[in-house]
Amino acid sequence: MPKFSAHAIVESSSDAILSVTPDGFVTTWNGGAERIFGYTANEMIGRSILTIIPAHLHRDRAWELATVRGTHDIQNYDAIRLTKDGRYIDVSVTLSPLKDAVGQYGGVSKVIRDISERKRGETLLHQAREALEIRVQERTAELSAANHSLRILSSRLMQVQEEERSRLARDLHDEVGQLLTALKIDLQDIQHGEVGETRFGSLTDSLALVDRLLTQVRTLALDLRPSLLDDLGLVSALRWYANRQATRNGWTLSLSVEGMAMRVPVPIEVTCFRITQEALTNIAKYAKASRVQVKVGSRDGKVEVCVRDNGIGFDPRHRHLATHGLLGMQFRVESESGEMMIESAPGCGTSIFAALPEAKPMQAPVETGEHVLAA
Repeated sequence: MPKFSAHAIVESSSDAILSVTPDGFVTTWNGGAERIFGYTANEMIGRSILTIIPAHLHRDRAWELATVRGTHDIQNYDAIRLTKDGRYIDVSVTLSPLKDAVGQYGGVSKVIRDISERKRGETLLHQAREALEIRVQERTAELSAANHSLRILSSRLMQVQEEERSRLARDLHDEVGQLLTALKIDLQDIQHGEVGETRFGSLTDSLALVDRLLTQVRTLALDLRPSLLDDLGLVSALRWYANRQATRNGWTLSLSVEGMAMRVPVPIEVTCFRITQEALTNIAKYAKASRVQVKVGSRDGKVEVCVRDNGIGFDPRHRHLATHGLLGMQFRVESESGEMMIESAPGCGTSIFAALPEAKPMQAPVETGEHVLAA
């Protein structure tokens, strides 16, 4: 088995191995020290150890001299050192006291290892942990905000459901109920009356009441979900509903359709219709508008819906999402992986824009063009 001298082992080491006198002068300098710091043995032997300590680190320089004198019993520490070409490097230093045969202190032996890569890794790891912590905090805040929005939406949906039930109950009681009561009275007159003009008149009234009753029930059903949406698609349903709202509220309405040669999937049609329905309802309730514009179209694989009015507008930064149903609209759009944008300012009207992915179109033609209903 080959034998190696201590000198050969020291010279072949990748670490810097050197010795320093109590006065701070270098007495030995191996090949590893030359590779790490750039100084040859001839350049460093007899030179102060302070050569490889940055000049601005005054405390480190003073502490270094104290250690080589043996006044500090320090064996291992991390430090910053200076190379010949002016680079600062992170190092790990191991000290061992040097003593002669009679035990007299003669300085220290140093083993210096370049740990720059380790320090860079630790710094990157620390930065990654900080970034992850920030992201976790942001995500937690987002989830908290989302949960808050969902609670508001849930409360609003329950409120809307109760309001809709109350409205339907009133309509059924006040209109359908009254018509059925009048019809019952007429039928009783027919049942107990004499054959002749009186019975014929009651029968005529009854038929008229049936017509009104059918109209009222059909209107209630259409308010819940227009059959046009299922039978003829989004454009026909929007045209019917928008014109109906314009007539009721005295608006001048402009409705335009672009690029929709085919019907889109039913969930997208329903979402677009409900967004427009909610937007027009808001205009009727709050906007005090005289002109309304509805646009629907297909572009770049997305179905786009835009509803504009010239009403009183509002400040979107202070909008009440739940009160005006905007949160519900936004929830509908996001549930279909779409985007919604609201533009408004006091006195400048409001624009609501939604874009939803079209996915695979259904094969059915759609009538396009622009239609205007003047109030």
